[in-house]
Amino acid sequence: MSRTLFVGLDRPESDDLRSRLSNPSVAYAVLPNIRLDRGVLLVERSGTIGQFLPVTKVIYHGIFENDFDFITALALWAGPCLPDAVGMMRCRLRLPCLADSLRVTRFGSMPRGWVDREQIARVDRLSVAKWGNWHCGENKEQFASDWTASEPTVIEEFIEGEAVRIMLIGERAWQIALTGENWR
Repeated sequence: MSRTLFVGLDRPESDDLRSRLSNPSVAYAVLPNIRLDRGVLLVERSGTIGQFLPVTKVIYHGIFENDFDFITALALWAGPCLPDAVGMMRCRLRLPCLADSLRVTRFGSMPRGWVDREQIARVDRLSVAKWGNWHCGENKEQFASDWTASEPTVIEEFIEGEAVRIMLIGERAWQIALTGENWR
């Protein structure tokens, strides 16, 4: 039997998508307990402890603070997952993802710096320090003179403008503008 697992969508969104499916589905706004058993992905049945349902497809939407193991399990499962679990796994750790992305982009020529713990970054223009592996505007700080790192940090010149992302699914592309109350 085919069963779709939705993860990370609010109830109205998941209810709408689930209503469009002819096959059974389950939805969780947060990370559910999953298990991989000889190539079969299982998700804990909502409201139970230790009762698992087989899953044949996954729709994953969101970034959770401790989701790397969950995404890794989806990648090991290797079943149909949107977005691709291996791609999510490769991008979840922000700084290695940046290094990987710079290898394939035409826009990676901006020189970057790197400082380790307790080292001082010396700049003469508005710059941004980025540390840690959390996305979503966290772990960033603007500075315009000497700045001391508390952990390994990438240093980039601050670029005034808008943050835009492109999402590709097959041949279809969407442009997503990231907005907020401040530069982050």
